[in-house]
Amino acid sequence: MKSILVVIDGLNFEAEHLDPVKYIARITKGRITVALLEHAPGFSTTSTHHW
Repeated sequence: MKSILVVIDGLNFEAEHLDPVKYIARITKGRITVALLEHAPGFSTTSTHHW
């Protein structure tokens, strides 16, 4: 099993951005971890989700 880390701009995210990653995960029987980065003046936060 492969681990796949994806870092995505959380402010401009669309579900279709994950389609190629989900395809690769299916082929490799991998697990996807997505980190959504959000940038705002003065601070930044990170959220992580597992599929």
